[in-house]
Formats: sequence, C-alpha cells, structure tokens
Amino acid sequence: MIESGLLEIPPGTYVVSTLLSISPYIKSYYTNVLIPSIISTTLTSTVLPINAYSTITFNLNLNFTGSVLKVIIYGVSYSEQQANLALTILRNGQVVGRATATAPPIVQGMKPYPIEFNVNLNVTPGTYALSIMTDQPLILYVTQGMGMNVTSNNETVQYPGEIPTYALVYLSLEKEPIKFTWAQIVLAMPNQSVIMNITGTGSYALRGEFTITNWTKTDIKVLLISSTPVLPVNVTIGPITIEPTEKAKCPTPGIIEALTRPGYTLLMILTALPIAAALPNIPKPTISKKLRNYLITLGIALMLLFYIAWALGFTGIAPQLYNQNTLKTLAILFLTGLTITLTTTLTTKTTNSTEQKSQPHTQS
Repeated sequence: MIESGLLEIPPGTYVVSTLLSISPYIKSYYTNVLIPSIISTTLTSTVLPINAYSTITFNLNLNFTGSVLKVIIYGVSYSEQQANLALTILRNGQVVGRATATAPPIVQGMKPYPIEFNVNLNVTPGTYALSIMTDQPLILYVTQGMGMNVTSNNETVQYPGEIPTYALVYLSLEKEPIKFTWAQIVLAMPNQSVIMNITGTGSYALRGEFTITNWTKTDIKVLLISSTPVLPVNVTIGPITIEPTEKAKCPTPGIIEALTRPGYTLLMILTALPIAAALPNIPKPTISKKLRNYLITLGIALMLLFYIAWALGFTGIAPQLYNQNTLKTLAILFLTGLTITLTTTLTTKTTNSTEQKSQPHTQS
C-alpha cells in the first residue's frame, strides 16, 4: 500500500493520477502441484487360487514423488464368506504403511471384483514391497510381471513371471510453470475509489476524480490486491499527482485591480471628488493628536491584516485562510481600515488649514 500522507484540500473537483510498472521478478517461475494419476496393469482372465491365511508378496518400483491414495487388486473370495485382506507396505525392510480391504464371496458371481486398499501414503522414488494376507481362500487375477511369492503354512512358492493384476491411484508432485496471476490496483480517494484489473506485466495509468465541498483532511492510497498463488513481480508506483480541474485564481484586492486599470482609477477619483468638495462645508470636528495617531494606527493595522492573511493563505502556509468567506470578511476590515485612515488624515489636514487661516496676519 502506498499513501500520500495527510493532506488538507480546499473545496473543488480534483483529478488524481499515478503510473504503475509491473515486471517479472524472474523470467521463469514454477510451483509444486499434485497431479492425479493412475498406474495399472492389463486385466487378464488368468487366475491363481490362494489358500486361506496365505501371504502374497511382490515389489513395485515407483518413480514419482507424491501420495499413493489407493492400491487395487482384483479377485473374489473362494467361499461363502467375504475375505478380509490386510496390506502391509515396506521399504528397505521398514513398514511404511498399512491398510485393509474385503473381497466379496464367490456366491455373488465369479468375476474380477476390485479390492481397494485406502493407503494415503507419501512416497518418493524407489522400490516398495507389498505384502497381502487373506483369511479366506481367494481367487486372484494375475498378469505378467516381475514375479511374486505366495507363502502358506510356512512354505513359499515363487511365481517368477507373474504378479497380481493391480492399479495404483496416486497424486504426483510435479513442477508447473506459473503464468502471471491476476491482481487488482485500487486507488482510494475521498468518497470513492477506482479499481483496475491487472492481467499481465507492463505499464498502467491509474486515474480518478473526486469532488469535495468543504475543507478536508484526507490522504490518497494506492493498494495492490493479488491473487493466490502470488507470482513474484516488481511493482513500481510513480508519484501520486493531485490537480484541480479548474486553475486556482489569486484574489486581487479591488483597490489594486483598479489601479492597474486606468478607467477604474478615474472612476474612483471622480467618486471621491464630491466628498472632497463637501469637506470644507462640513463642521470642523476636532481630533486630539493622541486620538488621531490611534485611529491612523488602527486603520493601517486593519489593512495590513488583510494582506497578511491573504499572503498566508495563497502561499499555503495557512491554507484555511484562502477561501471566499474569510477573504470577504478581511476585505470588509480592509475597507474599514482604509476609511478610518483617510477620514482621520483628511480631517486633520482640514483642521490645520482652518486654524492657519484664522490666525491674524502681522503687518510690518
């Protein structure tokens, strides 16, 4: 997950975009999978009678790594009762697995019934010895093979060219190349998100748009959601850019805008002329020097407050000041300060001029 960090965003509509580059970590990658398979011999009509409490022994050469699920031989109990069979699997003289099964009685019909041993044994390549004992006489279906031994009453008979007809159901552990697995890229923004499915390596452009109506503290996130198994890849995420759909305009104070336009400047002068012409006819207020200094200082402070707040908001030092309502309030304070300063200054000058005219002239 990639985060932009906490941002303070003013109202507006914004476009968020970033670039992703996905490349394979290694050129070829494999995973181990279990593949179901069967090994079996040809089922023939050749049978071999086996006495009760006899043990049949033969070898199997396995050339895979995996799990043997079932060992199946074919036969029928040569009695009116079912035969109970016990399977023992050995490797290098050590018992590695056991299982049991039953064979139906011959009264059900003379045919090669599958006798299934559920072994669930993990194996590796090598030779395994299978030993099967029956408690009832058994008709066993056999086929050509590496040979087997039948032990009965402490006597062992060898059958060098025959083995029981069998089938082996197993899961082999094999390596299989992994193709690029799918993934999803999620661009999480205020109030919404954008999801893109990634199906291969390459470059991807992720883009989304959101709108907010108030100043908001939030962050932008890019999340990578991968499937299982995960294919190792290199993921490069470019910088996250946030751009407004409309360019921000710097609010210019009206008095400055007027000074840059001669027509507005002339209009302001003409507007002020009647006021200036009427000043001599207005009763002359008297303002003490201390009060005059206080009013001028107050007016200048109110005007400076507007410029300071506007500069702090525009430069991003205090972005919460850069909104329409705040600037309107500060503009009113600016006009109030301007009015106080001009009025105090003009009143003081008028008073001084009147006092000078009223003094008698000294004749030489």
